[in-house]
Amino acid sequence: DDPLARSDALHPRGGHTTVYGDVTPAERARRTALAQKENEPHLRHMTVRPAADRAFRDTLREAADHGARVVLLRAPEGPTFRHWYDPAGLARFDAYIEGVAREYGAPVLDARLWLDEEDFHDSHHAIQRGADKFTARFAREMVAILAR
Repeated sequence: DDPLARSDALHPRGGHTTVYGDVTPAERARRTALAQKENEPHLRHMTVRPAADRAFRDTLREAADHGARVVLLRAPEGPTFRHWYDPAGLARFDAYIEGVAREYGAPVLDARLWLDEEDFHDSHHAIQRGADKFTARFAREMVAILAR
C-alpha cells in the first residue's frame, strides 16, 4: 500500500502540487520508512551515471551560452535521510559536485543542514513550515551570492 499513490497530481517537471501543513509523528515515521525503502539502496550505491553527467554539463553549458548565472543547490535533507548515504559514495559525489562547480564557475549553496527532521514529512520532502524556513534562508543566501 503506497500512501503517496493517492496524492495529488505531479507538476509536469516533477514534484507534488501541494505542500503538507503538518503530519503526525506516526505518519512521519510511516512516510520516512517508505522513503527509506525507495531511496536507501540508491544512496548506498551512489554514482553519477555518464548520461546524467552529460545532461548536467549540457545544461550548465547552455546556461552559460545564454549568459545565465547558475547556482548549484544541495537541497535540504533530514538527519534520518542523511544517515542512509554510504560515506564513501557521498564523498565521491561531494568531490564530483565541487569539480563541476569549479569547472563551470558556479557557486554551491549547501542547504542540506538547514531544516530539522520535523520540517519534513519523510526526511526529505518539506512540509509547509520547512518550506517557509527554507525559502526565507534561501532568499538571504541568494542575495549574498548574487552580490559577489
